[in-house]
Amino acid sequence: HTANAREYRELAVCLPYCPDTHKCAHYVSLLDSQRAQIERIGPPDEFVRLQIVLARAMWRHDHEAGRKRFEDAYDAALNVVDPAARLSGIARLATALDRVDPDRSMDDINSIHPLIDHELADGLARLLSCSADHIDATRDVLQALVPGRPRSAMDLIAQLNTEWRRDQAYVAVVEGQLALPHRDIAL
Repeated sequence: HTANAREYRELAVCLPYCPDTHKCAHYVSLLDSQRAQIERIGPPDEFVRLQIVLARAMWRHDHEAGRKRFEDAYDAALNVVDPAARLSGIARLATALDRVDPDRSMDDINSIHPLIDHELADGLARLLSCSADHIDATRDVLQALVPGRPRSAMDLIAQLNTEWRRDQAYVAVVEGQLALPHRDIAL
């Protein structure tokens, strides 16, 4: 069995909570040594998610290294060929950035927040114009937006092409919010 990006991401998901700087850096470097192989094996959307986890881990201990990692995650998301998977990666990156950098201090250096906001809006418009089944095309994007950007999720839902699909999406947002710890529910 060859481990793929999803399995590596699942192993790495605890790293953003690691209090020891040296241990965190050690495990991130171990994953970095396998980066080309993990990217080749894919799946690409899971590779982007892994890069976001590693960026969050580095941000906790070193904001400059974390900022560079977030830039790498952005580049990895842009390299995803499938438009829905690319947009899902961008949405996950947007929510992760909002989580770690709520005051948008990174924008003083590289304006990554506005870049991602623009890419999200532009990608959503392109995705919806190329798909008849909007709920299927945007399912992963909605899932990515619900925990950290519920207002963006609601704005996306308003653009879906039929009332039935919008209703399905509203239910998904409510269920997603209810699955969060009570202190994280956006009211």
